[in-house]
Amino acid sequence: MSKNLLSYFNIVCRWRDFGVKGKFLVLAFFMILVISVIPTRFVSTNFSETPLGKLAIVIVIDGADYRVLEEVDTPNLDYLASIGAFTNSALTTLPSATTVAHASLACGAFPNVTRVAHTYVVNASEYHEEPLGTEATTYGYLEVLNATTITEVAKENGIKVAVIVGKSKLNVMLGKSQAADIFETLPGTYTYSEGKNVYSSDFPMSLRYEQDEWIANRTISVIEMYSESIYKGQKMLILVNMPSVDWTGHTYGRNSTQYKSILENADAQVGRIVDKIEELGLWSNTLLFVLPDHGQEVVDPNKRVLPTDPHHWGVLTGIDHYLIDAGGVAAHIYLRNPEKDLQKAINYLWSSGKVYAIYSRYSAENINGTLEDIGLNTEYAGDLFVELKPGYQFYYENLGAHGASYTQRIFMCVAGWTVKQGYEISGTPSIVDIAPTISAFLGIPSPPQAQGTPMVSLFSSPFGSVSVSVNPQIANVGTKISINATYSLSEIQQGMNLKIIIEDENDTEVYENITEVSSEQGKITIEWTTNIPGSYRVIAILVDSEGVVIDAARSSVLIVKVEEAKLPWARIYAAGVITVVLGVIAILLSFKFKEKTEVKG
Repeated sequence: MSKNLLSYFNIVCRWRDFGVKGKFLVLAFFMILVISVIPTRFVSTNFSETPLGKLAIVIVIDGADYRVLEEVDTPNLDYLASIGAFTNSALTTLPSATTVAHASLACGAFPNVTRVAHTYVVNASEYHEEPLGTEATTYGYLEVLNATTITEVAKENGIKVAVIVGKSKLNVMLGKSQAADIFETLPGTYTYSEGKNVYSSDFPMSLRYEQDEWIANRTISVIEMYSESIYKGQKMLILVNMPSVDWTGHTYGRNSTQYKSILENADAQVGRIVDKIEELGLWSNTLLFVLPDHGQEVVDPNKRVLPTDPHHWGVLTGIDHYLIDAGGVAAHIYLRNPEKDLQKAINYLWSSGKVYAIYSRYSAENINGTLEDIGLNTEYAGDLFVELKPGYQFYYENLGAHGASYTQRIFMCVAGWTVKQGYEISGTPSIVDIAPTISAFLGIPSPPQAQGTPMVSLFSSPFGSVSVSVNPQIANVGTKISINATYSLSEIQQGMNLKIIIEDENDTEVYENITEVSSEQGKITIEWTTNIPGSYRVIAILVDSEGVVIDAARSSVLIVKVEEAKLPWARIYAAGVITVVLGVIAILLSFKFKEKTEVKG
């Protein structure tokens, strides 16, 4: 060992000052560091899965009028109706307009709860207090939205959410939080072409077909992206809006060949989405709604009642007011002084000869009803809600419009899961019933302000949910494992069972317990032990008498065999010998260095 190396030892640990005993202690410490750490266990979590998930999907064909369905070729809607449930007598909101309807669809509540009475609105109470002649202050739909959406509830409960729409304002379905795993809107290249927008007759028809095709393509991509996780147990909600039928209806009218052709194209896109769901083996796990948000009425551009001023109607002579067109054939009218001018305004409106219906915030003569009667009793609705006679429109020069009660009737198609085959939906189901129905299907709470109810009559199986927990989740062989499955059902049917299955990492079933379910809520506890180490999948499945899965949940448990580690004695001996040899050499060299130092001194 060189003198420089010895000097290094002296600098680092003052080697000469330790003495012989101290030097051996230091070397013993280094010997401990030489011995490597001994591993005690190995954990593996790689195992295959069982299909457990659910997919809820709502496809809105914007502005598709139920009266046109019989005149066009819609094989995919016909197919869905034949294997599922259908009605031509469902109702959307008033006003029957896109933003309002989608807010109510997502919240399961009417505008008197959501407060979304149009894309932009006026606070009537504020307007009443402002000075005469003051311009009204308007608010956007997200500013006034005051209800929780199904997308927000889904996100809170661990469900994946995708919203794929043609109009950016449909982010209203995301609620105040604007939370979604995916939110996509139609690119601007599909809504504007060489300065022409989608309401122009110069807008290319080829792009109108591509609009809904783009929506379908993105929807299919999302389903493919999440199909494996849905198969493994993930639940997912997808909300879709196809816009081209509505835009084409405004441009060409409900009875045009263009409108009918675009509706047939929308049907084809629905078919492509259904084909993909079936191809991926997810159809029995899927609940699908297909419906419009409103209908479409034929109007005459030469019968505009507001040809120059979109916010003030000349027939209301001497009455300070502000008007907001809500779809073309309906409008909110805010009165500055309703106490003084309400009845006068109603009389003037009827005298115009162009009004179909009038609804008032306050009691009055010669009205069709109150805002409360039509679910519009919110401070953001007009003091009067007015509908024009068919053919008339307010400001825009269109051939098609909506917003009134005569575009409120819609079709509704429901298919998938255990929807009764060829079932004709009775009564007048509402667009606000969709969110509660989907919530029940996914096993999550309905939006808290929901006014709709689950459409239980459509299904052959009850709604239900199940959860499963395992304690402990990591255990030694032979340890008693406690498995708890908790379930809840909307109703009891004879022959329903709760299955608890345990599979190993090779997908081999190693345990099964079947318990008959005799109450709407309950908890089943079993105990299980095994002497075979490995990763195990625990599955709880709630099934009806036909074996149809109502709901399923999974957990996992890792069984290990813990053994006392054997000490690596050969390595310990070798380390000891090396340490002793190095120690002796170091000591001898230190003495040698000391002798040389004394001789030089």
